[in-house]
Amino acid sequence: MQPEDLGIGKLFERVRDAVIVADAATQQILLWNRAATEIFGYTLAEALRMRVEALIPEHLKGRHRKGIVRYGETGHGVYIDSQALLELPAIQKGGAEILIEMSLNPVGFPGEEKGRFVLAIIRDITERKRGEEALRDAEALFHSVFDNASIGVAVVGLDGQFLRVNRALCEILGRTEEALLATTFSEITHPDDLDASVDLSRRATEGEIDRYSLEKRYIGAAGRPIWVSLNVSLVRDAEGKPLYFVDQIQDITERKDAEERLRASEAELRAVFGAMDDVIFVLDGEGRYLKVAPTHPSLLYRPADEVTGKTLHEILPSAQADKILGKIRRVLRTRQRDSIEYDLEIDGRQLWFAMTISPMLEGSVVAVARNITERKRVEEEIRRLNETLEQRVALRTTQLAEREARLRTLLGKLVVAQEEERRRVAYEVHDGLAQMIVAVQQHLQAFAKQHSPDDPRGRESLNWNLALIQQTVEEARRVIAGLRPTALDDFGLAAALRLQAENLRSEGWEIAYNERLGNERLSATLETALYRIVQEALTNVRKHADTIRVSLSIGRLGQEVRLRVRDRGRGFSRTEMVRAGGPGERVGISGMQERAALLGGTFEVLSRPGSGTLIVARLPFEGSGEDVERG
Repeated sequence: MQPEDLGIGKLFERVRDAVIVADAATQQILLWNRAATEIFGYTLAEALRMRVEALIPEHLKGRHRKGIVRYGETGHGVYIDSQALLELPAIQKGGAEILIEMSLNPVGFPGEEKGRFVLAIIRDITERKRGEEALRDAEALFHSVFDNASIGVAVVGLDGQFLRVNRALCEILGRTEEALLATTFSEITHPDDLDASVDLSRRATEGEIDRYSLEKRYIGAAGRPIWVSLNVSLVRDAEGKPLYFVDQIQDITERKDAEERLRASEAELRAVFGAMDDVIFVLDGEGRYLKVAPTHPSLLYRPADEVTGKTLHEILPSAQADKILGKIRRVLRTRQRDSIEYDLEIDGRQLWFAMTISPMLEGSVVAVARNITERKRVEEEIRRLNETLEQRVALRTTQLAEREARLRTLLGKLVVAQEEERRRVAYEVHDGLAQMIVAVQQHLQAFAKQHSPDDPRGRESLNWNLALIQQTVEEARRVIAGLRPTALDDFGLAAALRLQAENLRSEGWEIAYNERLGNERLSATLETALYRIVQEALTNVRKHADTIRVSLSIGRLGQEVRLRVRDRGRGFSRTEMVRAGGPGERVGISGMQERAALLGGTFEVLSRPGSGTLIVARLPFEGSGEDVERG
């Protein structure tokens, strides 16, 4: 038989898979290509003298024979009817068992019904299966190491999403695996450490660094900050494209809390397990290098083979060697870990190192040197920026102080000018308009006595005009008192306030007035300021407090005049005071504050809804200094 007889002549020797044709009844092999020889080891001549059963393992031959009988009787079989590729063991010439992938198809001569022969296309998948098994074993080992690692391990996406976490990490953070996989590292990072974490992640993604380490805080499930030592490596694909981060996370909360003792323990652990970014030395008490374990040869002052067996002074500059040797001897004497920072010029670069020195047995120490050049650069930049900022703040503070002084001076002049203008207008109204109205009133009264109208209507009109003039006189006096009360100039602050209290009582107010100023008058400026504060406070009570119950007290205490105005009205909250009222009302309170501040005093407004309002002003007084007010 030739392949062309079955219509597969062109493909028979071209395909890389084994092609075997056998008689369906006798299982005699009729066609056998080169690929079949490569897979099974039989030459064409050997194969054509064989039956298919020779390729079948012993434990499957019984099933195979039953299948042949069933196919002969029914024309159907489990394997030959299957449309899927079959994976089965097979036997090579030397007796070795291999795994094959096979498809079976019934074929026949052209014009005959298919089924007389069976076409098998076979591929050796032994190596593939071994690779798959090895991959499964490796994955199982990875999963076992990942899940059972004593430290926290996480796979983190480029967007910060947790893709996989192990049990140790869940225990460290006090969160379930489901909760962690539903969040990002940013969401559980302490706000003060977030910027540094995000910046390092960005630098790794952009190719500036391949890995980084930092100490940071996570927020635990109960809101408790958890200090961790984080080592991060960026995994890339074959083309260098970033895929994800692998984080190794250690809980160092206890180390942070215990400081020196636990920091020493951390240094020892670094020495045992290795510090990827550190250079590790073992030295004796004379500073002689016993061992050198450089993880970064570029950070060594000399190559490792030139350093071992020599002393610090033979390798390093004298100043640095003296400092390190002094620390080594101190550590050996106290048996306590110590640290030192120093700089070296390596390959034309000025590098800074932080060395941690821990005691070991037999008079030796382990020294772990870490490159802190970047940290030093950042510290120097921060120091420079702080100096610049402080200079700018100082300059701005001086400018603001000068501006505030000018504003206060201007405001003081404005207040003085305002008071002078009020005084001038008050006296002009008093000496001019008020006097004229009084004269008109007196003349009209005299006229009414001498020429009283006979008819009632005329008398009523005359009386109405007399009453109107009287009201005008009283209004003029009120305006004069508001502008500049004559009692303040003539008799002083105590009398002016007493007169104001009596006027309010005449209106029906319940006002208590207590004055302890003594016989010595205050300065005109101080009296004016205090009077205006009282005047504005009582105006606010009239407008807003919804009460007529007020207490007013003023007195001297040492070198201070203390003023208190309290009402029993509805009161207000600080927020309400800011929101409510128009600009004029807010200016009124500001005006009282400014008057007190201009004289070097203080001003307070204390209020609570439903409890009334208390205004307290304290102004310095240059007088005898004897206490007049008590309590």
